Amino acid sequence: MQLVGVKTWDSGNRVARTEIGSKLLQCQVCNIPPVGPGLTAWHQFWNEAVFTGTAEEHAKRLAAIRNDTAAFEHWIVREVPRLLAERREAERLRAEENRLRELALQQQMQTLAGLREMNPEEFEKAVGSLCLVQGWQVFLTPGSGDRGIDLVLLKGNKKVAVQCKKYKGTVSERLVREFYGSFVGGFTKGVFYTTSSYSRTCHAWAQERKSLLTLVDGKRLAELMARHKPPRVEHFEIWSSAV
Repeated sequence: MQLVGVKTWDSGNRVARTEIGSKLLQCQVCNIPPVGPGLTAWHQFWNEAVFTGTAEEHAKRLAAIRNDTAAFEHWIVREVPRLLAERREAERLRAEENRLRELALQQQMQTLAGLREMNPEEFEKAVGSLCLVQGWQVFLTPGSGDRGIDLVLLKGNKKVAVQCKKYKGTVSERLVREFYGSFVGGFTKGVFYTTSSYSRTCHAWAQERKSLLTLVDGKRLAELMARHKPPRVEHFEIWSSAV
């Protein structure tokens, strides 16, 4: 494409043709010189490089081009940098979120490893410390005759039985059934904590009793410990009522 100028108006008030290769002159309608960035796309006319039309049509097209140019400049000068900045910020936030998620995962793994290193009594106290920061009044049951209930939690009119099972293998449905039988009827609900995991049938059985029974596996317990960061409590009041 070549750039052309307009020489004169013809008698029909139309822009005269300027042949390809002729000397470029200043446009008599828009007064844009034939050189420099001011010439814009207005004077780039298809393959023939010629424009014909009325002065009014010329002016309308020029106004449209100027509007398009302003919109383009707005997009390039303002919107594109803004969008790029937003994208960079979103990428930074995603990277930071991934970093924090990875850090939290590492902390949870370390916490779970620490829980698994505890003896059964230490594990009970660790769970009791967690329940304390969650707003429960916590009692230890006596060492014998507790029927599988290790902690008793009180809050308002709620009385919750807790079993703390420091375990290496998968917790079976049988163990959860036994715990369920020890508290049902005498407690609002029961919560079973373990450093391990539960079998599929165990989850299915507990799901049918979800209003009365909650299972907390090692991964979930580590998440709660990492979130609440409970201070270690060594001494709890002993539950003296018959369970």
